[in-house]
Amino acid sequence: MQSKRQNRSSLLFVFNLLVFCLIMSGCATDPSGRAGQNRLDTEDWTGMKLWYQEPAKEWAEALPVGNGRLGAMIFGGTENERLQFNEDTLWAGAPRDYSHPGAKDHLPEIRKLLFEGSQREAEKLAMEHFMSQPLRQKAYPPFGDLLLEVGHEWA
Repeated sequence: MQSKRQNRSSLLFVFNLLVFCLIMSGCATDPSGRAGQNRLDTEDWTGMKLWYQEPAKEWAEALPVGNGRLGAMIFGGTENERLQFNEDTLWAGAPRDYSHPGAKDHLPEIRKLLFEGSQREAEKLAMEHFMSQPLRQKAYPPFGDLLLEVGHEWA
């Protein structure tokens, strides 16, 4: 059985690794040279707060964070936190090209029908000739759960 020090060390390593991966995957250099100069830096975000009275009890209540390649669901615990994370290469199935051959040939007609207000006809045409084959992809199972216990001795 591992000691508390070994458990803490292992937990800190996994947590730091997850944070490092999330940060590094979202911090690619901006080729335009404008790194750090976007509208998020200049807008007033003081009124934008999320406040909850209790942690999420189930996955659908947790808050998603991520960058499209790495993601996590944050449950919001203070003494005990659960982070369920995933990475885009972990999924059930094999790599597959879901593109529909010849789909681009039908795009002008789909657009025309939409602009004319013929939603159902456009949807029918898109389902027949434009949507991926098969329509559904395999599921993304969770990569893992990171359970953090912050006891009073650590705080």
